[in-house]
Amino acid sequence: MALNSLLSGFGGGSEVYVTVSPACGLEMIEVDKGGNVKSYAQTPLDYNEAQREIASYDDFKTALTTLFQTRNINPNKALVHLSLPTVWFGLKEGLPLLLDDSAITNIVIGELEQTFIFKRKEPLPRWFDALASTNSDSRSVFYTAIQADAVQKIREILASMGATLASVECSLFADLKALARTGIAADQMQEGHSWSLMIVNNSGFQMLGLQGKRILEFYEEPLPLKSYEGEEIYAAIENAAQIALMSTPSSSLLVISETDLVSAEILAS
Repeated sequence: MALNSLLSGFGGGSEVYVTVSPACGLEMIEVDKGGNVKSYAQTPLDYNEAQREIASYDDFKTALTTLFQTRNINPNKALVHLSLPTVWFGLKEGLPLLLDDSAITNIVIGELEQTFIFKRKEPLPRWFDALASTNSDSRSVFYTAIQADAVQKIREILASMGATLASVECSLFADLKALARTGIAADQMQEGHSWSLMIVNNSGFQMLGLQGKRILEFYEEPLPLKSYEGEEIYAAIENAAQIALMSTPSSSLLVISETDLVSAEILAS
């Protein structure tokens, strides 16, 4: 369930994957029926990292139109799968076992409404069970959310172009899907295999402890990476990651960098 998109797909037409990235702007990939990449294009797009949202939806529409034209894709009847930067990810522990799904959803929404993003924006939440021990007398869930109005604005923009928003997911799950589909993490995603994933972006890094394809632990460390220079960035990340790495026993660590400030290869070394 954890790797599923926030919205289920429907309908038929061209399969187009659109990614919003603070580092790369707006990216578009068209795939064929076999899932192979037919074309790729990219164009700049400003992202408000403080508010964790696209800076201008007018600019988003212009950029999206540019990409459709660049790749000569007719947006009419296109099915668009959208990946947005992760807005929020958290863990809620100690829930009673007898709670039904709607009750857990309400609890998750209550937790989200305490955060600085969702105090002013309605959340579109998604949650899934954390891997629990067999003798656990309570339930724990991981939860994530994006702004509901952001999805609605994007849906309306696509509809005005004749396209359909088929699915939405956050970048964290998009990264996990990419690792699975490319086979890069084939060994790590074997059942029962314990490993860690570090995702670095302009705001710091996220550390996930996983068993196979299931998330066990999540840790986020805010770091003002733009305030560091050169090798200082790597030293800052290394120092901050020590505690997270020690608390997550893993046989391997994979590093993904979503920022031009950090080389995943250098950081891994």
